[in-house]
Amino acid sequence: MSRKRLFQFSIPVLVIALLITGWSTYSSGSNLQSQSQPKTSASDQPTGDLTPSSSPSPPPAEVKMAEPSPTTPPQGETLPAAEHQEPAGAEPATRVSSQLNPEPPPNEPQSVIYSIRQTFEIRNQEPVDGSSLEITVAKIRTIDPFQEVTSFSVEPDLEYREKSDEHGNQYLVFELKDLPTQEKIRLSLNYEVIVHAQAIQSQDCEGDLIAEYTQPEQYIESDSPEISALVEKLSRDTTNACEQSRLFYDYVTRTLAYSGHTRESRGALHALIYKAGDCTEFADLLIALNRSAGIPARFVEGVTPLGSDEAHDWAQVYLPGSGWTAMDPTWGRKSENREIYFAGTTPDHIIVTTGRNLEALNGFHYWTYSYTCPKISAHQDVNISMDWDIKKVGD
Repeated sequence: MSRKRLFQFSIPVLVIALLITGWSTYSSGSNLQSQSQPKTSASDQPTGDLTPSSSPSPPPAEVKMAEPSPTTPPQGETLPAAEHQEPAGAEPATRVSSQLNPEPPPNEPQSVIYSIRQTFEIRNQEPVDGSSLEITVAKIRTIDPFQEVTSFSVEPDLEYREKSDEHGNQYLVFELKDLPTQEKIRLSLNYEVIVHAQAIQSQDCEGDLIAEYTQPEQYIESDSPEISALVEKLSRDTTNACEQSRLFYDYVTRTLAYSGHTRESRGALHALIYKAGDCTEFADLLIALNRSAGIPARFVEGVTPLGSDEAHDWAQVYLPGSGWTAMDPTWGRKSENREIYFAGTTPDHIIVTTGRNLEALNGFHYWTYSYTCPKISAHQDVNISMDWDIKKVGD
């Protein structure tokens, strides 16, 4: 074959080869580009009749702020175990949430009157009649100068006995006998309470301290080396208890992150090491710091009319010349609110109990119960729920 014929024959072969090679390269590039693009999420699907090929994952049931990375505890020290549990068969007594830091309304009045209803719904789930229930409820009481109870009633008009504890708390004990099976019983405690704003000036800080509320206890580890060392560091340049207490308050409000409500009590040492907690841990750490310095401080559990969750915890510190003063480090953690909640509160803090680890409530919150049934049962089953309804009188 002549070179001319060979050259003429090679041209179409070369063209065909180039076309095949180019098409193959283009197709591979398209596939790679398609695979490198992110898949469209379910929320990005266009509206209309188009349906994603798979259902999107459901959102988490509860969203919380992530805890900061924990500091390794000193050698030989361990974190306190969470020991709080709800009574068997009961819905959990809601504890302190304060998920948002409430902004105090402008021109807040000095005193506010509240209508408060605490309602229990009780159902005996046993298949037979005759079960008995004893329920102990902390009673809201007058505490000068913080609040005054002007009226109280119980619905229905059931008999109860009253008792008190070393903190001055008062309790109502109801005995419900021969509970009919599957029948719902409603019990309501009704109050009218006047709550007063607090704003104490403690510059002079002269007077004696009391001996009570200065010792460590469960969740208030005021004798731990870590808390003692911090107190010594913060108190180095102070001249009196009021200056110390203010530095402790500032430390808690500036340092701790609000990590979301938790059912377990974790305590002051946990809050110090992890630099986070809910309102219970904020109060625990503030109390522990004061007690470590010899300043009396006590735990307060109450309710507020703000937000969807009424339960809240804060502290009272005994300052020389002023006596018991309210401090709410949780609501004071924002700089614009810090002055309001040191040695003072707005009139939306309704006290239910004072003191930590209350024996009358078996360490629980607001109420507790014991239950007996007429025969041995595989599951002693009673369902109890509790709800607060708090309204300003006149609204």
